[in-house]
Amino acid sequence: MLVKTVCCLLVCGLNILNVESRNDVHIHYYSNKMTEPEFLTSHLQAEYTSKTGRKVYVFDNVIPYSLLSATRQYFSMDDHWRFVQFDEHIKDPNAKYDNGNGVPWKSWQDPTLMSATRIGHILKAMVDTVSANVTSMKPPLTIDQGFKMTEIYSGIVRRGDQTLVHSDTPAPNCTSVVNGYSTVTYTNTLWRKNSYGEMLFYEDNLEDLDIFAAVSARFGRVIVWDSAIQYITRPPGIAELAGQYLIFSRFEMGQGVVYDRRTKFHNLLEDMKTFYTEPFVCSDNVESVPTVDLDKHLTLHRTSKAGEFVYVFDGLFSQADLDALRTYSIKYGKYYYDDHLDMSSDNVQWIAGFNVNKFANSRFWPVISQVATYVSGNSTWYPYDVACNLIRSADHTRFHLDTSHTEEKEMTFLLYLSPNWTAADYGETAFMEHNYDSPDNDYVAEVVPMYGRAVIFTGNFPHSARPPAPYHAGPRYTFAVKMSITKWEAVAKTFSEESRHSMLSTKETIAQIVTDPEMYAANQKVSTVASYLQTKAVQQSLDHNNGMLDRGGDNEEEARSRQELKGQKQQQEQEEQGEEEGEEGEEGEGEGGDMSEEDRMLLNELVSQESEIQMSPENQQRVLEMAKFHGLDKQKQMEVHEDEEEGKSSEENQALGQQERKIAMWKYLCKKDADCLSDYLELFLKQQIKLKVTATRDMYAII
Repeated sequence: MLVKTVCCLLVCGLNILNVESRNDVHIHYYSNKMTEPEFLTSHLQAEYTSKTGRKVYVFDNVIPYSLLSATRQYFSMDDHWRFVQFDEHIKDPNAKYDNGNGVPWKSWQDPTLMSATRIGHILKAMVDTVSANVTSMKPPLTIDQGFKMTEIYSGIVRRGDQTLVHSDTPAPNCTSVVNGYSTVTYTNTLWRKNSYGEMLFYEDNLEDLDIFAAVSARFGRVIVWDSAIQYITRPPGIAELAGQYLIFSRFEMGQGVVYDRRTKFHNLLEDMKTFYTEPFVCSDNVESVPTVDLDKHLTLHRTSKAGEFVYVFDGLFSQADLDALRTYSIKYGKYYYDDHLDMSSDNVQWIAGFNVNKFANSRFWPVISQVATYVSGNSTWYPYDVACNLIRSADHTRFHLDTSHTEEKEMTFLLYLSPNWTAADYGETAFMEHNYDSPDNDYVAEVVPMYGRAVIFTGNFPHSARPPAPYHAGPRYTFAVKMSITKWEAVAKTFSEESRHSMLSTKETIAQIVTDPEMYAANQKVSTVASYLQTKAVQQSLDHNNGMLDRGGDNEEEARSRQELKGQKQQQEQEEQGEEEGEEGEEGEGEGGDMSEEDRMLLNELVSQESEIQMSPENQQRVLEMAKFHGLDKQKQMEVHEDEEEGKSSEENQALGQQERKIAMWKYLCKKDADCLSDYLELFLKQQIKLKVTATRDMYAII
């Protein structure tokens, strides 16, 4: 079964590798020279040896920027993120897997497939090179000789994570024997000394607490070490907002060992695919769900001055159903990582989404529907977004609204899924009068997230999910269901949201990697710098509480009035003091001063426009200079010229416009029939899954 599944992709990958000898277009992207011992030895930055003779090797500038960026993008396209820390409440042994190094978020790939990629060949060549002094086989070796890849996964470590000292294999009795090698590759383009995130390697006797090697994080750096060495991946510093993205791999020998471990991860990934085909948990006996006496379960009811309400219920679901939902959310939840920072988001960085229609056919929805009717007097509510949020103690969540404007009629239902929670664990859901700072702003309610407790509230109610207490090592799981007033509005909203996640941009990325890897690398570098500078500007604005108006905040006229008064006062002080820097700062919040139209177009292409905060003129200039250094301004002008000749927009924008027209057509054909539109939505989602599979295979062929 394993051989049949991977055979086609392996042949594809190997054929792509052979292209290098026939085509010079990829000369800067990959060459066979990168796997030669002489080349690798010349890039060996450092070598460390423990008291017992075990070694750590550090390689720099071996993997090209384009190849590593493309590999990371492939991992993100085909990710299977799991929160893998120990959970005593999970009874299913297949729900979690971890090798024990404490890296909390991991996404495994099939080692059989990855061993045939370019980066797989480079990593194996590194292992073959460093192992030459302890084996009788001298490099270069074929793919079937020496150590073979038995595990590979991407990991994310963030500030506040509690990683562990760990060795990937037990130490053999003889110190001259190496049973396996481990590697880690750093992929963060921007990483500074105060970001920390180093790797530490310990002597065999941990009681002495002797560190014989400390290796700093650097983009493209690869560390190779004897798997018997005890190590720890130190988390980023508390001031570092970004997560550290790493690629770990292991290499072992022995036909039986290699086959067993590769089969294990293949089966693990196959098991995750049942998420797309199996029904939602607790989908049996739906018709037998009884009418709930909600008065007996009501614990709290509060209403804000603006008329927004929140209700709290206890004991709505059985212990068995709660446990099943919790296990399902952890095992099959397709978690995605969002570290984007703007002025209006909740800043929850880990979210797992679920199919809305499958959820609506489970035993949970009839109960939630009764609750929605009870608190609103309306029985037409329907879910448009179903997800599980995961928050940890070092997270920094923010007050926000669940609506995009105050006229939307929406409600949110929360179900807490962290057992044995107490008031001392914090993690409350807090509700406030306003979504802005003012003397009359105050708390309306705070709810302790006890296991099985349910909360329902209006979407325009400012709220925030508080992180757990600092000492609390585990996560805070919350199952969230967002609802619209009618099924038609809910399905239409789901449709619009899903249509935004197009695979067309991936197609353009693949084409650029193949035809112009240097330009792809330049785009990646400049976009990374621009994103970093803009995030820094937003964070600085949040830290200094400069009175920016949150999108969707209630009583917007009052907030805007205060903001204008504050701006007038600041301007008056600047005029009195004659501070020219203040005037430049005001220009920075606009469109960039006297910037040319060409530069403005280029900047808009590189910098996200989602945030209300613009970068300072200095940072804008830095981004533009870097872009021009890499020739991105010429590329942009060329694209505009070609579009003018053809009289059309870019391929991606044109296709997105076609999608919007197709959705409008389906709405017209369905004539307000929500079930009809829901059927079209399911077809669309199935098509997106197929497109993702195709794009993933195309990206695999590249790497």
